[in-house]
Amino acid sequence: APPLQATTLSSASTSGYHMAGTEVTVNFFSGGSETVSWIATDSMTGIASGTNWSMSQSNNTFSGPWIFNYSGLDSVASLMINVIPGNTTFDTISGREVTPGSGNGRLFTLVSGQGPDSFNYSVPIDISSGDLFGTLSMSWNQGFTGMMSFIADTDSGTMDDPVTPVEPTPVPEPTSVLGLLAVSAFGAASTWKRKHQQDN
Repeated sequence: APPLQATTLSSASTSGYHMAGTEVTVNFFSGGSETVSWIATDSMTGIASGTNWSMSQSNNTFSGPWIFNYSGLDSVASLMINVIPGNTTFDTISGREVTPGSGNGRLFTLVSGQGPDSFNYSVPIDISSGDLFGTLSMSWNQGFTGMMSFIADTDSGTMDDPVTPVEPTPVPEPTSVLGLLAVSAFGAASTWKRKHQQDN
């Protein structure tokens, strides 16, 4: 059944346990990539385990770090964490509550290890006032190997009204665009013909 309304945030704190279903995608310098779904491992912890890599988080995401490990030969070029399938949203603004019910957030903050050269939040959530996003991406210009820990706060949606991204703006289908162009061209030709007849 469709949600009863827009995203409703849970008042409970979010930990790795609550994010089951989240998708983690790791892209390698060789050009390959791997996407793995997050699973809960105990009442506070969750993990996504791929080939020679893992991403885990335990305890409240406001203060408990995420840990990314990679031990393969081919370095990591970038990774993306999509928390929407885990009924979760990143909460990026600290010091105050922005979207009602979201509480205080925290932007990506490196704790230890080789941090990314750049990071980006994308896919805003439908109720967001500029602070809630569905994905967090990171990239390394020279590649990543080893271990990194970081803070990235999240909030959970409710079961009845799960986390939902903003609806994308519809794009007209090519056939519709061609149809409009044809109608416009016909109208322009008709106008020219009438004007030409009047001039004669």
